[in-house]
Amino acid sequence: MGHETIPVYPDFRMFSLKDRNLIHGFLDQYDLVSCEYSFFNNFCWQKEYDLCFCLYKDRLLILDKKDNYFLMPLGKPLAPKKLAELSQNMKHLGKASDIALVPREYLKANPRIKKYYS
Repeated sequence: MGHETIPVYPDFRMFSLKDRNLIHGFLDQYDLVSCEYSFFNNFCWQKEYDLCFCLYKDRLLILDKKDNYFLMPLGKPLAPKKLAELSQNMKHLGKASDIALVPREYLKANPRIKKYYS
């Protein structure tokens, strides 16, 4: 199953059982401690929290419309400027622009991020 089955940003859609292996392919590459990235949790809770996802520059992007945030994109880390651009673009599209679950390691490795967020 290739990336062609995942909607590409800015098109988001809800999770389907058909996405399981594809999303697990992303998750298996990273040592995640948060259940918010779990396929099972996203699939089960998607209607309650209005969860959806897409592919953003080869990164998995999960959007929580109910609580109005998106998770830190899963994939190769974005440079602070690129992450800020994604956030601004999401806001421009009328979507959540707040980012949740930004790893401490990312913040330590990218102190320039403070330039874009207060």
